[in-house]
Amino acid sequence: MSVAQSVRADEPPKASADASNAAAAQALFDEGVHLMEAGRFEEACPKLAASQKLDPGAGTLLDLGTCYERNGQSASAWATFQEAENAARRASHDDWAERAHAHVVALDPRLERLVVAVDQRALVPGLVVQRDGTPVETSAWGLPIPVDPGRHEVRASAPGKRDWSTTVELRTEGASSTVTVPALEDAPAPPPPPPPSPAPVTSFPPEHLAPTFWTTQRVVGVALAGAGVLGIAVGSGLGLAARGKYQDAVDNDCPGQGTQCTAAGVQEGQDAHGMATASTIVFVASAATLATGAVLFFVPFGEVAPVVAPGHASLTLRGAW
Repeated sequence: MSVAQSVRADEPPKASADASNAAAAQALFDEGVHLMEAGRFEEACPKLAASQKLDPGAGTLLDLGTCYERNGQSASAWATFQEAENAARRASHDDWAERAHAHVVALDPRLERLVVAVDQRALVPGLVVQRDGTPVETSAWGLPIPVDPGRHEVRASAPGKRDWSTTVELRTEGASSTVTVPALEDAPAPPPPPPPSPAPVTSFPPEHLAPTFWTTQRVVGVALAGAGVLGIAVGSGLGLAARGKYQDAVDNDCPGQGTQCTAAGVQEGQDAHGMATASTIVFVASAATLATGAVLFFVPFGEVAPVVAPGHASLTLRGAW
């Protein structure tokens, strides 16, 4: 039977331990011991550590310390033997305590130690210093802390600063190395937030917009039509007035059925003829104006533009049928 097995076998069971945890812890312990006997310490140590976590005991700590020591993890072994010594003394296992103490004394001068120092300029609010991913408390800054041989990473971070890190290799028994955290560089200012997106605007192409009924062309058409109607009324009035004036001349100043007229009758006849001519001109022009207004109202043109020049005014119509 190996030393590891005998140590755990001599440890009394703990009534407070959960039965399933105790069974799992025993299985892990047995597998760890089997791996240790095969010289596979790198695989054995995690098994023993898991067993100790499920069912803590001084015996398991002694075996775990031995595994760490044979695997070259001197600092882990040293700390585990210290814990085993304290647990054994509480359990009144003085022989186990003496065995653990002997390992602590033998390992102490062989330990590699790492000093993590912090430059005064690096002391900023929120500074966090880590060794191998584990925070280093401020009380431990500047102290030589035992570490296992091998490569170790020291990292520092703080709000508004760039992260800093370095690695150190420890391979010499009893050696001590120091890593100093320098003043951290300022981190670049974050980019300004993007401007808020404008509210979406719904636009419609011209062909989807409802057309306006009272276009300029239709307004001009109505105006011309109104002027034409008024002109026709005026022309009709002139025509009726001319007819009445002629009839008065015939009845009053042209005896003999109008074949002979006095000078007044002749004048009245000429006046009636002038009024009739004016009536015809006004009537024709007004009819043309009315027709133009109707065309502008009912027939769409591409462009209707007034043209004003010295001495005359007109409308320009452009379009296609």
